[in-house]
Amino acid sequence: MKKSKEEEKRELEEKVFGKHAPKRTFSVMDSEEMLKEATALEKRLDQMTEKKTSVNEQLQKNLDELEKMTTRTSQLIDMDLEQLQKEIEHDFGVKVNQEQVSSMKNKPMSLLTNELVQGVVDEVNQKVIGQKEMVQDLVLSFRRKQMMQNPFGTMLLMGEKGTGKHFALQTVIDVLHAKNVLHGNQMTRIDLGLYTSQDDENLLLQDLYTALQGDAEVIVFENVELCFPAFLVMIAELFTTGKISLKKRYVAQKNQLVETNRALLEQTVSTLSAQGKYLVLLTSLKKSKVIDCLGAEVVKSFDDIICTRAFDDMGIESLAQRMMDQLVDECATKLNIKLTFDESVLPFLVKHYLPTQGAYSFQTIKQECIEHLAQFQLEREDQVQAITLAVHDQWEIHQQDQVYLFSDIKKETDVLNVESIKKELDQIVGLTDVKQYVLSLEDHFKAQKLREKQGLKTADISKHMIFTGNPGTGKTTIARIISKYLRAIGILSGGQLVEVTRADLVGRYVGHTAPLTMQVMKSALGGVLFIDEAYSLYRGKDDNFGLECIDTLVKGMEDYRDDLIVILAGYEKEMDVFLTANSGLKSRFPNIINFKDYTAEELLAISKSIAKGKDYEIVSECDKPLLEYYDRIQKDSSKLSGNGRLARNKVEEAIRRQSKRVLKEEDADLTKLILEDFVLDDSSFVE
Repeated sequence: MKKSKEEEKRELEEKVFGKHAPKRTFSVMDSEEMLKEATALEKRLDQMTEKKTSVNEQLQKNLDELEKMTTRTSQLIDMDLEQLQKEIEHDFGVKVNQEQVSSMKNKPMSLLTNELVQGVVDEVNQKVIGQKEMVQDLVLSFRRKQMMQNPFGTMLLMGEKGTGKHFALQTVIDVLHAKNVLHGNQMTRIDLGLYTSQDDENLLLQDLYTALQGDAEVIVFENVELCFPAFLVMIAELFTTGKISLKKRYVAQKNQLVETNRALLEQTVSTLSAQGKYLVLLTSLKKSKVIDCLGAEVVKSFDDIICTRAFDDMGIESLAQRMMDQLVDECATKLNIKLTFDESVLPFLVKHYLPTQGAYSFQTIKQECIEHLAQFQLEREDQVQAITLAVHDQWEIHQQDQVYLFSDIKKETDVLNVESIKKELDQIVGLTDVKQYVLSLEDHFKAQKLREKQGLKTADISKHMIFTGNPGTGKTTIARIISKYLRAIGILSGGQLVEVTRADLVGRYVGHTAPLTMQVMKSALGGVLFIDEAYSLYRGKDDNFGLECIDTLVKGMEDYRDDLIVILAGYEKEMDVFLTANSGLKSRFPNIINFKDYTAEELLAISKSIAKGKDYEIVSECDKPLLEYYDRIQKDSSKLSGNGRLARNKVEEAIRRQSKRVLKEEDADLTKLILEDFVLDDSSFVE
């Protein structure tokens, strides 16, 4: 029997391998399938190898790029700040300031050790005059936050005006920055006096957000007493907890705090944080007044309460010398004058130092000297190269062998002359009591200036007034003279009269009145705010707009008491009712001046004065008829007559009638007003 191929193959294997030859468990078909799988595996291996090569190439490329970036970063770090800024702008098209560049370097901050504290104090005291104890306390306050690792620091910096609070604080910051204790030397100032009504809330929050997010590590808050009371709750929370919890929903967009009503927005701003900041409340108020504003608990929470001291004799002399040095520099840079001082100048400056003004005592003097020296230079054909200032009875300019007095070169200005204003007041008919009161203000002002020069406390008096009386009794005229007069004697800085009524102060919708009233008051700063028919501001307890206006007025009068006088005018009885509208209203107007109705004699005098001012003359034959006419009108209808306006109307009527008359008479005197020109029957007065 013929053997199969499998049997023949098996016999051959036994001959080659012996009886233990491996037994095949797969067929030819299995071998072909295995070959296919091997081929597929080889193909996949080739693909993986190719991919690995690609990954390795990309990885090497990334490593090369990283090496380049590392090298570039190393180069940037080694550059100075100015060159670094230029390179970043060139490479990336991004403009950065020096503070941002400095923060990019991530320098570690230096510790404010005891040894470093003394060095900082000594360096600051070389620039700050007469405040060694305060400077020591300031530096230690910064060390306290660093040593205790507090998330934020707070201090109350107090002292009289002109004692160097701002300058000392900024100088300490500058030195600490130079010693690498602070990242920068910026100091952000927030004037709380800018937020005086409820409508300023968003503005305040935006300014706080900007300050707290900014690079400046020190934030200074000023004029706390002028801030809208409701906002002080936020300020108190910030100083005590280091954050402000926002009552509304906000988001930050392009560094702006934007209010939103969408509840599902991510990254909403719910709090403002003072992390890493130094919060400084800077004020000239007494501690008790700060407590009135913020509360006793808030004041107790300050990390440090630091006070400046009044300057001693050596400090005053140093301040005067500094002013002289500043004047020398300004003359050199602005006027091209080499300025020196006679030995008489320093004692004069020291003598004119005012404790209540501090360093500001010399600013007005310096400005006066600059203005006169500039005028002196302008009047010379050849520019002056060198002069010497001296002061004996008055300031003198010594130039070569010549002596020039300030009074001889004083420019023409709009400075009001006290005597000319007094003369204007004296020419007003009647109002004797009113005139005496106005003139008494000058005596009080001079007496307080003498006390101030001697370092005594000054007794400030309320200068707000109420003018009562019928229309036409001269209330507006006197108010205008008072504004000019008080400017001339130095009580007011501007002297303008801002005349308003209810329509100018009371808004037309909810939330409009307070900012409108405050805006009007600010326009009158430095002068007199005259509110005619002031009683119309109060139309009963249900007049919410009027009451809001009155409340704002009362607060504004307190906030701006040093440079604003408010005069209320109206009928006597109505003004009595008006004063009950606010509990603090009557106490702020202790000066109630009654303008009596003019008598017939006074109206005749006013008539002649008005006619004279227009180049007319009322002939004597008119005196008796005019007196009888004015007497009848004033007895029966003084409240409606218009008083001085009655006289003005009667003269203007006579002038119109005279015009018709003289055109008919060839030889008529054009300056005379005769009896025929006046209509003096009672029917000519229309109530």
